[in-house]
Amino acid sequence: MEIFHYERVDVYMNLGRILNSDKGEESLLIEFFEVSKDAFFIFDKNFRITYINPQVESFLGTERKDVIGKVLWDAFTLGKEFAISEECYRAMYDRIPQFWEMFFKSINVWAKIGAYPLKNGGLLVNVRDITRRKYKELELEEN
Repeated sequence: MEIFHYERVDVYMNLGRILNSDKGEESLLIEFFEVSKDAFFIFDKNFRITYINPQVESFLGTERKDVIGKVLWDAFTLGKEFAISEECYRAMYDRIPQFWEMFFKSINVWAKIGAYPLKNGGLLVNVRDITRRKYKELELEEN
């Protein structure tokens, strides 16, 4: 399995295959999420949070026990901002992976987001903080 290559491309190229596998590779994926620098959420088909990794806990200043089982927009303020994105709903209901950038006003953070539909009807969401990059881009545009 190629999931543990150092290149991010290798990880994401294999993500779809693993997510839709019937081979029990989910435990390897969870191991990857636990050590990843990116934030990962898993939602069921009703947007109830079924998994968050440690990076989500530190990013949002929350603990797993406080959000698991809650609906995304009830779990934290950021959830309301995320839930209104068109891409989020397209990924969930049209079952098409979506990739976008958005600004979370409540925490003053730019994020790159990937949303991957799961076979069970849920959604895996990857969130990467790109705030530094966005500010550098804005700086270059101003000069």
